[in-house]
Amino acid sequence: MAGIAGVEPGPLTLRELVWMAEACVKDEWRRTSSLMALTANCHCEPKKSKAFRPADFDPYREPDKPLRVSISILKDVFIDGKNPGYGCPGSSDTRQL
Repeated sequence: MAGIAGVEPGPLTLRELVWMAEACVKDEWRRTSSLMALTANCHCEPKKSKAFRPADFDPYREPDKPLRVSISILKDVFIDGKNPGYGCPGSSDTRQL
């Protein structure tokens, strides 16, 4: 663990070493996934596929949480064709989710 984190293990507990090693591995994957996304975007046709993001290649990425909305907002958007706005600047609708 200390070798991965690059520190002297003497004064640290095993838990601290594990945390440091995991942080180093996640940081290395963030850099590696950025390079992988850059390489993939350089070698694909932009009109045929979407642009890749580093998160597409990062195994430690947290999955996106689904957005929860009420039925009234879904009715406004899909049946009435309104844009609810959610209190954005310039919006008259200030409903909360």
